[in-house]
Amino acid sequence: MKVEHNEKEKKFLLKVSGSECAITYKMLSDKVWDFYYTFVPPVADRENIKDKIIGYALNFVKSNNIKIKASCISIQNFLLKNRHFKEVLYFPY
Repeated sequence: MKVEHNEKEKKFLLKVSGSECAITYKMLSDKVWDFYYTFVPPVADRENIKDKIIGYALNFVKSNNIKIKASCISIQNFLLKNRHFKEVLYFPY
C-alpha cells in the first residue's frame, strides 16, 4: 500500500480494496496547511488504514517544515495518541 500526495487536488490518497481513502487539506500559506477532512470507508479501516494515511501525511509535513491546523477530528484524535507529532501543529489558530 502506497500513499500518494496529489498536490493539484491537495490530497493524500491511498487505494484499498478498490476504495479511495483521503486526507484533504487547504493551504493557508506555503508553510501552513489546514487538514480539514479525512475519509476512510469502513471496509478499508479494518487494517487501521486511517492511522497509516494520517501518519504518512504528518511525516510528510514534518519533513518539509510545514505546520498544520488540525480542523479534522480524526487528525485531532491521532495527534492526541501520537504526541511526538505535536511540533507540526501551527499555533495560534
